[in-house]
Amino acid sequence: MSEPRVVVNELTIAVGEIPRWHADEGVLYWADISHQRLFRYNPTDETNECLLESNAVRGISIQASGAVLLSGPGGALAEWWKGELTSVTAGMDGDSGFNDSCVDAEGRLYGSQMALHGENDEILKPGRICRVDHDGSYHTVADGIGAPNGIAISGDDAALYIADNACRTVWTYEYDRASGDLGERREFIVLEEGTPDGMDIDADGNLWLTECGGARVVCYDPTGKERRHIEFPTGAITACAFGGADLKTLYVTSLGSIWRATPDALDGCLFGVDAGVAGRPLARSRIMPS
Repeated sequence: MSEPRVVVNELTIAVGEIPRWHADEGVLYWADISHQRLFRYNPTDETNECLLESNAVRGISIQASGAVLLSGPGGALAEWWKGELTSVTAGMDGDSGFNDSCVDAEGRLYGSQMALHGENDEILKPGRICRVDHDGSYHTVADGIGAPNGIAISGDDAALYIADNACRTVWTYEYDRASGDLGERREFIVLEEGTPDGMDIDADGNLWLTECGGARVVCYDPTGKERRHIEFPTGAITACAFGGADLKTLYVTSLGSIWRATPDALDGCLFGVDAGVAGRPLARSRIMPS
């Protein structure tokens, strides 16, 4: 396991987020969700290109076709393919969008949704998890979550993990692959420092979790026991994803200085680190236009 290295130092990044490895292209897609910009990092020549500036850039997954699926306001979905952006679903009109998302082995998309507030800041809908099926239909599958963030399906396809920033907790829900429904919720881990943010699963079924404000990515086994951790040179890391030709590089995004009370020189950077273990291939969405 190596030390984290800076692979992209983009000084204008406000909220670096949602790294996704595209195995067909051998590149990493990631975003600045505050400035709503989509980036593509190529580790072969170490170039980083801004492909798109659009309010559609709030979430990223890879479609079975190879197109990049972007989520925007209200969870609306659009495909980025060969320089063109095409609407897939209209989303949920007037509702909160996805804070983060993941895809199950069946190609369904799960999005973490922050609470929806009214004009007087009253809660109209609590924090929740939404599932988008192949036909583009939206279904609330869990609610009552304080501030849902990072989300992932477990390595054995038996549970769904979700980070709750409100109580510094990662919850697990029973998950049924056949139906896509969620069952009973239980506490997985509670952080003492930082807040749980983006996550990914390695080839052994362990959960890798970024601690925003904690300057660590931590590996937990399926029982919730910490197996290892990686310290980062900046505190506000946000999300992680395995990538590279062998899926052994862990890419980690971070917040820019605009959001930091005590900014440092590496805020907003994209990092890469040899995690000492391979990730698993990214599940691909199969959401068709509605």
